[in-house]
Amino acid sequence: MLERPAGTRTREPIQLTVGGKRVRIDEVTDRSAGTATRSDASWYGFPLELHSRRAETHTQNALCYPNALIWRQKSGYTTASISTGCKRYRAVTNPGQYIVIQRGFEIDRTHCESTNYTGTALEIRPDRLELLFPGERKTVDFSGFKIANDLTLDNFFSLMEMEFQSSSPSGRLYAESLSIALVTYLIHAYTPAKPLEIKGRLTGKHLEDVETYIRENLSNELSLAELANLVHTSPFHFARLFKAATGFAPHRYVVEQRITAAQRLLRADLDIAYIAALTGFSSQAHMSYVFRRHLGESPTEVRRRICGKKSA
Repeated sequence: MLERPAGTRTREPIQLTVGGKRVRIDEVTDRSAGTATRSDASWYGFPLELHSRRAETHTQNALCYPNALIWRQKSGYTTASISTGCKRYRAVTNPGQYIVIQRGFEIDRTHCESTNYTGTALEIRPDRLELLFPGERKTVDFSGFKIANDLTLDNFFSLMEMEFQSSSPSGRLYAESLSIALVTYLIHAYTPAKPLEIKGRLTGKHLEDVETYIRENLSNELSLAELANLVHTSPFHFARLFKAATGFAPHRYVVEQRITAAQRLLRADLDIAYIAALTGFSSQAHMSYVFRRHLGESPTEVRRRICGKKSA
């Protein structure tokens, strides 16, 4: 019997090292400026936090980023004078820009001035990489400290923030798929590493096993690692092999299967919330959202159309 992977939701806050001590991001700056930080234990992707702060000026010594980190400046402006070794940086961050920071990046001294601002922090944590790229990817080797405008990152962060702010209704499979796609892009755009090669293909028997497993477990919280285990490969390779074989990303395929199963059950005299639970939607509201997005109709409207019912 296949054992499901242990839960790997994001729970620990993103932390930096200041003077040898681990602290949260919102503890690094001047506390008198006030802060609002939001994280979400239901999110299965890389650690993600939404931050909001009032205008401030502060100086910090001996700061280190233990893991690679990406900061998205959503509003407001920040100016920082940074000293690291023999190098000096003057970093001005505007709305819509990203700060990309390598793992282990050390700052001897930084002086920061900012207006009121909001932003999103995402940490590339090694344990998440090991889950998604076992034996293949221990870190994402960014070089130093970089400020960038990046439309592709805009798309990734918008999707992640939308899911995150909705308490992750699309579940683990979607979060892991986004995480793999993000890392694949970061390796291509921000590191000297060669892209990971995709080898092999899903045979008819392996593909049939995966499709059967998905249909029989639609009501459960599926994961890429779980599906990849069926064919003895990594989540990264599985996601690409599955799409090559079916034309669908794993998450999209599962959504289509859930829609099909729910449509079939709508013919029966079952409560729509119960149908949502049976087919793996996180709630009736989530099922309605997916139906409207993919079919242009609510579940009630689909039921009325296919079997003439006037009410849910």
